[in-house]
Amino acid sequence: MFMFMPGRTKVCFSPTIDRRHIPEAPAFTDLAWYLRALVPVLATIGLEGYEAKEIKY
Repeated sequence: MFMFMPGRTKVCFSPTIDRRHIPEAPAFTDLAWYLRALVPVLATIGLEGYEAKEIKY
């Protein structure tokens, strides 16, 4: 799920389908894999920074 927040200055990304796990820690999502794909694309439209969090339910 990838959503632009109101004002389009923030986005929210949640890899909930076909999650890519870390082999050594299968309870966690491999956020670095997703960021390697997303950051270059978002940088072309003005990305100034990002914050990544693992939220475990």
